[in-house]
Amino acid sequence: TLVVPLLATCLGVLAWLGDGKWSTKSYSWLFALHPVLGGLVFAISLVAVINSLTPFASSLLEQESSGLCTKFNEITGESCLVVAAKTLPGTWFYLVQSLMLELFVIVTLRWG
Repeated sequence: TLVVPLLATCLGVLAWLGDGKWSTKSYSWLFALHPVLGGLVFAISLVAVINSLTPFASSLLEQESSGLCTKFNEITGESCLVVAAKTLPGTWFYLVQSLMLELFVIVTLRWG
């Protein structure tokens, strides 16, 4: 997830600042690479999944609501596997970075 965005950034910069031949090749490669970037879609889905897992995990652990993990532990003697999700600042940074890269690539392809 880091190589393709870095390559797209470098190709976008070369398309703007490169000489005639390098600019044309960079533009062509960027045009071919743009559909597989997918960083923005991944970042949005990451934020959505993390925020939806937090209430689900807490409801599994609470005895008052379902107590599913407690019942699972009583029956099997094993601990319940629960994903405790938390949105960290890096997630928001990745979302903003993906949005900025997508806009940069679109502007480069539009004005190229």
